[in-house]
Amino acid sequence: MHSSASTLSPKIFVPATQICNTEAHRATIAATRISIVAESARKPNVAIQTLLRFAQGSLMPSAKSLCIATLCILTTTLHAADPVALTGKYSLQGGAAKTEGHLRAVPSAKDPLTQHLDLWMTAPASAAPIRNYAVEMTKKLHVVIVSSDFTRFMHIHPTLSATGHFTIDQQFPAPGLYYVYADGEPNNLDHQVFRFDLNIATSTAPRPIILTPTGREVNIGPYTVDLSQVKLSAGGMDMIDVHILKGDKPANDLHPYLGANAHAVFLNGKDLSYVHVHPMSMGDMAKASTASP
Repeated sequence: MHSSASTLSPKIFVPATQICNTEAHRATIAATRISIVAESARKPNVAIQTLLRFAQGSLMPSAKSLCIATLCILTTTLHAADPVALTGKYSLQGGAAKTEGHLRAVPSAKDPLTQHLDLWMTAPASAAPIRNYAVEMTKKLHVVIVSSDFTRFMHIHPTLSATGHFTIDQQFPAPGLYYVYADGEPNNLDHQVFRFDLNIATSTAPRPIILTPTGREVNIGPYTVDLSQVKLSAGGMDMIDVHILKGDKPANDLHPYLGANAHAVFLNGKDLSYVHVHPMSMGDMAKASTASP
């Protein structure tokens, strides 16, 4: 269970003085009530079991009524707080879904912008998480997070546990809608990419986003990234030259990242489909074309 009952307080329980007639009975139930509240903050399942044992073992109808009412309140509260797992939409252009993707996001109690992300994939008609993933570009899962207005971009790598779940604590820069793409190769299958629409620290429905063209040139810190073209042909092959400058000169302080000299993620602004490619230097392209039959 991913939620905590730490937000529960004694005031949600029926006051003992309303259902007991003797000081001894009131003291017994009050002590039990305090014990259950403390237990629920640490172990919600244990708290429920404690209530059941107390209700079954007590001979007092009033005590049983208290336990049953408390159990209903506690169980309802826990289930209401338990975050629902999102089912991802397959989003790789030209690919085919052979698995299903899932995401559960739990906000931090101290900062709602910090989310505990739990991702996993399953075979069709199976609830068991897949545990076997190929290593692609030095990682078993790549997660790309993009804000709905395309102004914020994060590329992160959750850790795979023995249970088949990838987990990471991620700090989001601001409230709003984010597109979370999980990209991996489970069970020696082709790339499986799933998109999750995740609202962070907001309950309002997202407004339609009108994307503004950035042009061919974008400044990022001390670097300027210049593209040879920004209009691509649908269904065809296009060549894009990418120049990275620093102080009006070609940047010479770049280095490979995750097994490639560069990474590029393309998202379709209409259907939000996804492509992840790796640009090559002119020298590497010449070698690749020479090696091709």
